[in-house]
Amino acid sequence: MLSIFNKLSWRLDILEKKIVIFWCDFVFIYLSIFLTVILRSTISYDIFLHREYFTIILIYTIFALILFYILDLYNIFVIDFWSGLLPRIYVGVSLTVLFIIVNSFYHEPIALPRKSIILLTFVLVVGLSLIRYYLMVIHRYPLKVMIIGSGVTSLKIIEDLQQTGSDFFQIVGVYNGSEHYKGKKVCEIEVRGTVKNFLNDIKDNPPQLVVVSFEHELTPEWTDALLKCGRMNINVYSAADVYGKIFGKVPSDHIDAIWLLSGMNNIRKPYLIFKRVLDIFFAVTGLLIMAVLFPFLFIIMKITSPGPVFFSQKRVGLLGKEFKIYKFRTMIVNAENNTGAVWCTEQDKRITPLGRFMRKVRIDELPQFWNILKGDMSLIGPRPERPEFVEMLKKRIPFYDERHLVKPGLTGWAQVLFPYGNSVEDSAHKLHYDLFYIRNMSIFMDMKIVLKTVSTILEAKGGM
Repeated sequence: MLSIFNKLSWRLDILEKKIVIFWCDFVFIYLSIFLTVILRSTISYDIFLHREYFTIILIYTIFALILFYILDLYNIFVIDFWSGLLPRIYVGVSLTVLFIIVNSFYHEPIALPRKSIILLTFVLVVGLSLIRYYLMVIHRYPLKVMIIGSGVTSLKIIEDLQQTGSDFFQIVGVYNGSEHYKGKKVCEIEVRGTVKNFLNDIKDNPPQLVVVSFEHELTPEWTDALLKCGRMNINVYSAADVYGKIFGKVPSDHIDAIWLLSGMNNIRKPYLIFKRVLDIFFAVTGLLIMAVLFPFLFIIMKITSPGPVFFSQKRVGLLGKEFKIYKFRTMIVNAENNTGAVWCTEQDKRITPLGRFMRKVRIDELPQFWNILKGDMSLIGPRPERPEFVEMLKKRIPFYDERHLVKPGLTGWAQVLFPYGNSVEDSAHKLHYDLFYIRNMSIFMDMKIVLKTVSTILEAKGGM
């Protein structure tokens, strides 16, 4: 039976593999919690005659699955198991166990002792990791990919897919609208011909993924061919969608204004209300934390670096409106007197020793909760940039000004996925993540960023 499953697992398409992982998670989590509860030495087995306890365990399981979804643990395109999946599993299990502990105060008959909680945490982390390791590493197979288009856009996406490694993607052919390009190569991948060759190839050797990267409008022949792919259960994505699903970003040269605005049109008022309520809650909480830490920071800062405790600076916010941002001072006084506005560098001598630590764990940004409470910023969004840099970057990076269509944030998608940037190239890369966030803003997206931010702070991966 196992050998049959081994053979079948290689044939699962993208959606089928996600479904298999989901149901494996569901069964394993439910049984793990159930067995942990009934193996308690002090429990009465009579409690399981009541449906209520089965329902409670089901709620725990559903809570865990929602967390896993938010943490992107059903994304089979995650490339690195050890740094990409394992930390997320640990965070998801930890929050699930915390939920179980809190809920135990209301359902004492199934409250778990400390040893059982530790055992459950260990079992869940190991078991869920093995499920993914088996299905996503041992039985990982390269997805066969066909690229439609052979221009600059195609060249870029082929290069990026090739950089992820042959274990993940096997580009079997590139197709164009002209016979003139047949037989030529793009990044060592053969251009196999036009729509007629494409139709023959998907019939003889169907791919799992077709990426459309034409730099002009599709012809009726190509449209019919792609519809045929849909009928054959072949996944068809635009280049922008592939970047979003695999890399969590969208290069600005792969989109147009309609692509960006069409996503924003889907944002509903209830979400914006929820986002503002979330902002106020976290702002009040953050300011309370700052009030507790302030006396200690005040004393240490005065001893180690003479000067004011707080630092303010102009930044560009929603729709290009400037506002004053507040931070704990991390640099020497008058740090830019001789240089003007410049980016911070990795070994910047202007940063004080305490300031370097505060930047790593992001304590220096606690005063920005006041900006959030005022409404200048949101908890989540693109980081606000200085006006001097914005004017320069708008001229050099396509769609840079469009990041101001939403409120800037204390944290954001770019902040948790891309290191601190100090160049035009870094700003362009961060914009790719910001555009992806603006296009996909949602409650789930915001919760995912909050969890990733917590992980970033705990690992001290903040700014320079």
